[in-house]
Amino acid sequence: MLCEGGPVVLSNYIEQLFKLDNYYDGLIVTDNKGYIEFFMTYRPDISGAKQEDLVGKHVLDIYPGLTEETSTIMRVLRSGEPIYNEYQTLITCREEVFQSVNTTMPIRAGGTGEIIGAIDVSRYASRFYEKQSINLHSAHTRKGSFYCVDDIITCSEDMEAIKRKIPLISKTDSTVLITGRSGTGKELIAQSIHTSSNRADKAFVSQNCAAIPATLLESILFGTTKGSYTGAENKPGLFEIANGGTLFLDEINSMDISVQPKLLRAIEEKRVCRLGSYKPLEVDVKIVAAMNEDPQECVRKGKLREDLLYRLSVVRVDMPTLQERRCDIELLMKYFISKFNSSMKKDIFGVDEEVKKMFEEYPWPGNVRELRNTIEGAFNVAQGKYIHARDLTGYIVQQCGQHEKDSLPCSTGADEGPSGLNDQIHSVEKGIIEDALKKTSTYAEAARLIGISRQAFMYKMKKYKIDV
Repeated sequence: MLCEGGPVVLSNYIEQLFKLDNYYDGLIVTDNKGYIEFFMTYRPDISGAKQEDLVGKHVLDIYPGLTEETSTIMRVLRSGEPIYNEYQTLITCREEVFQSVNTTMPIRAGGTGEIIGAIDVSRYASRFYEKQSINLHSAHTRKGSFYCVDDIITCSEDMEAIKRKIPLISKTDSTVLITGRSGTGKELIAQSIHTSSNRADKAFVSQNCAAIPATLLESILFGTTKGSYTGAENKPGLFEIANGGTLFLDEINSMDISVQPKLLRAIEEKRVCRLGSYKPLEVDVKIVAAMNEDPQECVRKGKLREDLLYRLSVVRVDMPTLQERRCDIELLMKYFISKFNSSMKKDIFGVDEEVKKMFEEYPWPGNVRELRNTIEGAFNVAQGKYIHARDLTGYIVQQCGQHEKDSLPCSTGADEGPSGLNDQIHSVEKGIIEDALKKTSTYAEAARLIGISRQAFMYKMKKYKIDV
């Protein structure tokens, strides 16, 4: 949506939106950061929020179940591309869960085309289900809304292997478990599996298991029948909504242990029963799950059933950290700079040498997501053609400065150049790996001990010619 004319004030356009009240149940207008400028609900029976309570708040604060990856508003603000009829699960201020179908469009300033906000209109799914006035799957037939294999930016051997794996595992109905730390791109892989499959024109439904209370998760997964509990209506669950397509269960390790046997049964039998009903419903769904912890450790701690783990991990994809794929940092940096140049209407060439060195040294505990957010933050304050250290978040600059001090090698009396320093680093790394092998009985345990993936551990063993 393009706002024409002089200085843009979002409120000038709000009154035009009231004509939509016959078609939508809720409407939100935000600024370019996601802070609410206007809020209206036409279904106070579902959402008890008032405009005066929400204006000025961030959209992720009023809907705690959403993230920057699942919120249509945040994705539109980031990409500048509209999203049509996409399914979302929301938690209200009353701690009630409801389902909606959202259409979100960017608001651009006339002349410059700069994104100054977003408009989000939604219809609560209960009304859709009752009237059957919209096909929820239509949200997922737009391939442009989802990532595909070509969107995976990498020159890493580990990531290239994952890219080659995706078209193969997409051809089957086998369950897939994606493991990796937060920010490594697990949902990117899940969406790529979907778009590479013959289910690409069907629904891709994503649910963060950590965002929903245990008491509600069962009804969200399997649906409800009218009268099964006070206020319950006939509503399909995520299995039914995803029928024919893909159901992505993120942070499966946070799912309450009491729900896990029911999930296992649904996967095994390919049938679900809505709460309050004994009538089984056949479902054809490819299950892709993800977790940000070590699966075996979760089993040992009693957070994850062992039988569910085995059922989910028929095919397993282990995501490397950005630390383990450091060759991708520069590639990803250039990609994000190009992306934000387009969305923010800027012309930044790159980063200066100081920042480049910082990026190479910084450990990136938040992985690719942290790198992207760091560059986006720098774009907001950068004034020249390059991103400088002054444009970065303070803690990155501080940590890189401390790291430089801590990593200085002890003097050996020799005049060592870069190759000498590298030799010292490699010697230390080899010693750590050998020590880990002595303290553990398996490669996986040794990898966990030093905080890297088993795949990366095996690569380093081969690199340093370590034989056991």
